[in-house]
Amino acid sequence: MGNMRTGLHQHLARLDEIFATRGDYVQTLQFMQQMVDNVIKQLLGLPDWDGAKVDLATIADQAASIEYY
Repeated sequence: MGNMRTGLHQHLARLDEIFATRGDYVQTLQFMQQMVDNVIKQLLGLPDWDGAKVDLATIADQAASIEYY
């Protein structure tokens, strides 16, 4: 996640340099930076599914069996 954050911030910083003379663009870029930070925070909050050892097919079969009775 750190690489994505660093890469996005580098690209946005470069765009900030390019459009520094246009105030409306700078304001839009600042908004984009806030949105990038929000998306990264949300992604970091997702659970780590790689560590889960759950077979969803088995759970579905068990649920179907319980519903049957």
